[in-house]
Amino acid sequence: FRALSPRSQMFAGPCILLLVLSIAHPTRAEVAPAKPYSEVVSEVVGFLVSDVGRNGIRTNDNDPAGYPVPPYFYSYAINDGNNLDSSLIGYPGYLSVSYPAYTACVAIDAFLDWRRWSGDTEGLARARQYADWILEHRTPAGDLYANLPYSTQTDGVMGGGWDGLAIMTDKPPMFGLRLLRLFDITGDVAYLNGAIEIADVMAATQMTGTTADDGRWPFRVVPVDGTVTQDYTSHLMPAVRFFADMATRTGSPVYAQTRDRAWAWLLANPCEPT
Repeated sequence: FRALSPRSQMFAGPCILLLVLSIAHPTRAEVAPAKPYSEVVSEVVGFLVSDVGRNGIRTNDNDPAGYPVPPYFYSYAINDGNNLDSSLIGYPGYLSVSYPAYTACVAIDAFLDWRRWSGDTEGLARARQYADWILEHRTPAGDLYANLPYSTQTDGVMGGGWDGLAIMTDKPPMFGLRLLRLFDITGDVAYLNGAIEIADVMAATQMTGTTADDGRWPFRVVPVDGTVTQDYTSHLMPAVRFFADMATRTGSPVYAQTRDRAWAWLLANPCEPT
């Protein structure tokens, strides 16, 4: 981990933490680990919670008065000054780009797993901080795809990058699962309400039609009116898992039907041998 550059550490930190905490200690390994798992976990967490950098990154849609957040809130080319660096030449074509929804899901799991493993209460505080920030930076309430997390932030503004004006529809159910995990731990209804808002929007926008379409969602859509900018994705398992959990918790037949239709689409399309 220490051999990585600072920017690579910021990207890899939550991913490494989640990976190491998920590994069961083997009774026998062909190659012994270079150092004990506990040392790797502690090293990664120590780096993340040190909040390396100066002055923080301003996050309120490029507002100079916006509050700073820890550098691991971002996942692309972060240097020790908490600057979002990139290139105008080639990929990604922006001076700063990050991926808040996906990164939040990884980081929330990592910090909650750290708390469960170590007993350190800061793990829960960090997970809540990240979830709360995402809840404050969602798509507008009046949009067709309302109250959903943005999949990209570019040059200090939500959206942009490869998404343009769109968001990715696989990210909201991923984030919804993390909200449910936080609700179970804290009892804070704000997390449950956030999950319900995601579920209601996703259920209302689930596609109907032929076998090729019924039960799925377009991959990239413009939140305000649902304009499709990229049609296909097979990544529906987060939605199946999310709606299965929501149906069990609420008894809602709408959530159960949404789960079943998404699962049926998977079986009839990407899982169907040709």
